[in-house]
Amino acid sequence: TSQRGPLRLSTTIIVYRPSQSLMTAAKNVYGLMLALVIVLSGCFGNTTDPVDADDDDYDDANWINDRGTGNQTWTISVEDDQWLEIHSIAMLKTYFGEEANNEYQTSSILIEDEGWEIAGGYSPIFGGNYTMCAWLLEGDCYSEYPYNPEDHEIRHWSIIYRIHEV
Repeated sequence: TSQRGPLRLSTTIIVYRPSQSLMTAAKNVYGLMLALVIVLSGCFGNTTDPVDADDDDYDDANWINDRGTGNQTWTISVEDDQWLEIHSIAMLKTYFGEEANNEYQTSSILIEDEGWEIAGGYSPIFGGNYTMCAWLLEGDCYSEYPYNPEDHEIRHWSIIYRIHEV
């Protein structure tokens, strides 16, 4: 007689794991769809009139280049309905030293009668009376060097500006 042991059943569980390449493909499709949504989101449903991106309200004001020599003072008065814009203010100065003369270029500023300063860019106020400052020392503006003016000379100066109507 033969004896048989208990019946054993074997179960194999199969777990499906997507391959790495399938996940990469899914991410690529998702990225492509996201990119298309971003790109196309502004293309449909816009009922506004087109706007010229190069439209500049300030084209009516032309640049002015005033130039001079020596320590002459440059001033400008701007009406209350006008606004001053400075592109650049430059001076070519000479220092007469004991051993040699040194010529150098510096930028400068404009000072408004009430204390506003502009070194370049836009005036912080409308209107005003502005004077070019050759030397700004300890908060004071001078058209000539205050300590030994015979050693310092402004050879040339240039200011490029324009005035806007407001």
